[in-house]
Amino acid sequence: MVVTHGRTSWFAGLLTLVVLCFASPAFAGGGSVRVHNPQVEEEGGEWKIKLTIDYGSEPHLAHIPMRFIFKPIATYERALTDESPDKPVERRVSLAGQKEISLPMDVGFADAMGKTFKITKFSVKLSRDADFEAGEYEMTVKLAEGGQLGQKTTLKLKGNNKAIDRRSMVFTASPVKKKEKPAEDKQVAAADNKPKATEDYGPDLSDVPDISSEEAKNVEDPNAPPAVDQKQGGCGCEVVGQRLSVGRLALGWLAILPLAAVYLRRRRVA
Repeated sequence: MVVTHGRTSWFAGLLTLVVLCFASPAFAGGGSVRVHNPQVEEEGGEWKIKLTIDYGSEPHLAHIPMRFIFKPIATYERALTDESPDKPVERRVSLAGQKEISLPMDVGFADAMGKTFKITKFSVKLSRDADFEAGEYEMTVKLAEGGQLGQKTTLKLKGNNKAIDRRSMVFTASPVKKKEKPAEDKQVAAADNKPKATEDYGPDLSDVPDISSEEAKNVEDPNAPPAVDQKQGGCGCEVVGQRLSVGRLALGWLAILPLAAVYLRRRRVA
């Protein structure tokens, strides 16, 4: 049997089409993703999303590589305000232009015996360590080799985010706390606070009128010694050391008199 070149080319194209159909059965069967808990509470810093994934037909592998993409669309803000300075107020804040979070995972479609199924149960854990927080996200599931499974789904992650302080700032200076003085400084300060002796300048005589010199002479001091009558012809006083000088002079003359007598006698003899 002779096969022409045209028939060979047609057979090769058909074989390629069959291979592509088996390689991507999801597109042929129209796979889907169903979220069982689109609103999930936080537990220990994580949110567990439960899914049912329909591959569309029986997959050719036991595990299919996929990418779970989460786009933030809103956050649940908790803030302290002037109206509520102690208890945070929660409000929904819409987001735009946020960076998507992509989580690559292998989804299993086979049991322990290796038998494959086109539908599987799967769960995804989202944590704060992976940059998730309480808010709303748009989830999309894509095959690693290309193509999307099902439609986009909105998830609401419940929980308490870190409170933000939005109260008005008041610039008030806090009182300066005085430093405690050491014990030695306290003793010195106590000594300084004791009453000190002041110099006595006598009675205040600013109100006493001034008197002249003549009037001052006539004022008798009751504590002054009695007056001494002044002697005529002398001061009537004795200078200290004067009596000693006269005595010495007398002794000098007594020593010279014998010598003078001898001298006079010799002159007479001569």
